[in-house]
Amino acid sequence: MFINNKNKCIPILGALSERIYELIGTHAGNTNEVSVAYLELPSNASTSKHYHPNMIEVYYVLDGRAEILLNNKIIEINKNDVILIERNTTHQLMNNSDKTLHLLTISTPAWTPIAEVAVT
Repeated sequence: MFINNKNKCIPILGALSERIYELIGTHAGNTNEVSVAYLELPSNASTSKHYHPNMIEVYYVLDGRAEILLNNKIIEINKNDVILIERNTTHQLMNNSDKTLHLLTISTPAWTPIAEVAVT
């Protein structure tokens, strides 16, 4: 069993400007099976474009709105939306709003830096 709190986590700065708080994963909870992270994406910012060959991700939008690129399609996402990102799906979050985007990410197996492949 493992219990964590976002306020006890040290944020990881993403490739661009996002802040990622690992709540459960390889470092927090010592599991390779699943990871749960809280992500903050400031207004007028985006994540890097990437995909995961061996990992499935789920995003749950806690607050805010943004656009997500899924392969070649851009979709608007809003509070309470849930997004399933299958293996090998190129994706990127783009927050063009004036408010920070807050979301929960769930990944299986657990996210590690080598699980991510950058797309240029």
